[in-house]
Amino acid sequence: MIILAINPGSTSTKVALFENLEVVFTETIRHSVEELEKFESLNDQIPFRKELINDILNKYDVKKDKIDGFIGRGGLMKPLKSGIYEVNDLMEKDLMSGELALMHLILVVY
Repeated sequence: MIILAINPGSTSTKVALFENLEVVFTETIRHSVEELEKFESLNDQIPFRKELINDILNKYDVKKDKIDGFIGRGGLMKPLKSGIYEVNDLMEKDLMSGELALMHLILVVY
């Protein structure tokens, strides 16, 4: 089983590919403040980071249709029990709306 793990942080994007329990590769892309300042919101960074991830997959000659699963960290979602979830329209709407960003900000401040 081939799994692509993506960890989009505030100043980096980490990408790792696993085949079964073996690490195939890991990459960390650092983002400067100046580089990220040109984006008005986190959602505006999506095409930028997606292109960087695609560049890494191309570097290692990884075909997306050969990846069995994706795992990611991040995103502002309604509370969920831990586990595996299939991405659906409602989940995408929650993530892209930014509606939960204010709640997250309030929790971080307190």
